[in-house]
Amino acid sequence: MHSIEHKMHHFLPNIFFFLLVTRAFSAWCCLQHEREALLKFKADVNDSSNRLVSWRGNECCKWAGVRCNNKTGHVIMLDLRNSYYEWNNHSLSGEINPSLQNITELEYLDISYNNFSGNNFPRFISSYRNLNYLNLSTTGLSGIIPHHFGNLSKLEYLDLSYMPNIYISNVWFLSHLTSLIYLDMFQVNLEDSREWVQVLNTLPLLQSLYLGSNNLTTISSSITVVNFSSLGILSIQENEFNSRIPNWIGDLTKLTMLELLFCSFVGRVPNQLGNLTKLNKLYLLDYLEGPMPPLLNLNNLTELDITYVDLKEDISRVVSKLANDTLEKIELFWLYGTSLTGNLNGWISKMSNLKVLTLSYNNLNGTIPNAIGNLTSLECLFLDKNYFSGMIYEAHLANLSNLKELNLDSNYITVIVDTNWIPQFQLYFLYVSGCKLGPHFPSWLQNQSLITNIDMSNTEISDIVPNWFWNLPSLTSIDLSNNNMSGRLPLNLEHLTNLNALLLGNNRFEGEIPSLPYVVEYIDMSNNLFSGHLPTYIEAPKLSILVLSNISSMVQ
Repeated sequence: MHSIEHKMHHFLPNIFFFLLVTRAFSAWCCLQHEREALLKFKADVNDSSNRLVSWRGNECCKWAGVRCNNKTGHVIMLDLRNSYYEWNNHSLSGEINPSLQNITELEYLDISYNNFSGNNFPRFISSYRNLNYLNLSTTGLSGIIPHHFGNLSKLEYLDLSYMPNIYISNVWFLSHLTSLIYLDMFQVNLEDSREWVQVLNTLPLLQSLYLGSNNLTTISSSITVVNFSSLGILSIQENEFNSRIPNWIGDLTKLTMLELLFCSFVGRVPNQLGNLTKLNKLYLLDYLEGPMPPLLNLNNLTELDITYVDLKEDISRVVSKLANDTLEKIELFWLYGTSLTGNLNGWISKMSNLKVLTLSYNNLNGTIPNAIGNLTSLECLFLDKNYFSGMIYEAHLANLSNLKELNLDSNYITVIVDTNWIPQFQLYFLYVSGCKLGPHFPSWLQNQSLITNIDMSNTEISDIVPNWFWNLPSLTSIDLSNNNMSGRLPLNLEHLTNLNALLLGNNRFEGEIPSLPYVVEYIDMSNNLFSGHLPTYIEAPKLSILVLSNISSMVQ
């Protein structure tokens, strides 16, 4: 017994050392044939930003974007995705070498946001029997997805979005991808896929579905039992169904986001939407008919976007179809072009967490209540193209420290604030065309250093534009037309390097027309008192509209 223990005493450390060495070796031991496959792929790829600079030497498991199984040494992950924001500058391009089919144990493949235009859809991907993640989004691939793509029975994540040159002739191969959880086929051509809903109904684990611009013309309404009831996100955009929203959508009771945008749906907004009690986000953008169905059970709703739906209701009645505790949770309330009537009184104070309020292009009237000033989280306020009237004072705006976008265009509103008022917010966009701001130029703009777009046309301002206005550093679009503004402009505005539109028509500006940056695209100086020579920016390469009519004493 002692001798056995003695032997084990010396043998166990040797085993332990062997296991450590073996594990460390296998963790980074790149298989030669897979390394060669990767190097052949690299040889055919244009890598102008040197993203694959680490792809040298024998240890391919340490290369950027490569991961191996720490027991077998097989490459199991190839992550070559490019940043969305660097798509044009740092993308890989060239040919996709079929040598990649020799990486037989791949589980994860992501080559999204690279430029492989000119390549057909890589058929060898269908041989990756262990693949569970595939992202080919925005790669420029073309051709038909082969039917044996259905061999990827372990696939859980599939993103083929933004590849308009990809075509699926028979969508039934998807029914074999029974592990699928995430599917994005935005812009994939599905024009012959009339039974796409029936196919989706064979995917019981599917949680996220994104379709858009697929040339779809049919959406089945005949499903009696919905098997893809695990769906949490359903987004369908820009197809031509010309039919009613199917009732089975009301059976997708796990939905947290429903997005139906420009799909040529007809008829009324279905009452079945009221069954979707877990919805956080509801977006309907289509020429549907009202009235709005009761949504009292949607207690989790935080974003409601109804655009172009012909509701023809009083807005207070629409709001009454949401529970009071829902109103307190809503962060985005967007009712754009929905034929609403009524005013903002009463209900607006209940929406205390609003970040975005858009009621544009309706028939709303009345005054803007002081309660809007209590919406301290508000970032965007769009009330344009209505019939609002009355005054807006500092009290309406003083507490809106998060406000970034303000649009009051085409109303009968007068804005009255003290000349020394300094708002707490920093705007990016200000649109107040048709409102009354004058007669004085609004001095509070002096502190709006982030503002990019200003439309103060037709606002009854009859004042000299102060010099500080032309030094606001971020300006891209300025419209001061149809006022009675006067004075001379600075001789040089080339420091406004982002300025693409300057509209000063129908005022009383005088002196020389200033030099402007070469990026400018739209200029209107008409009906003013300018004199002197035409500036050289007429030759600006991006200039598409130039209006200089009725300018006195202009010398060419």
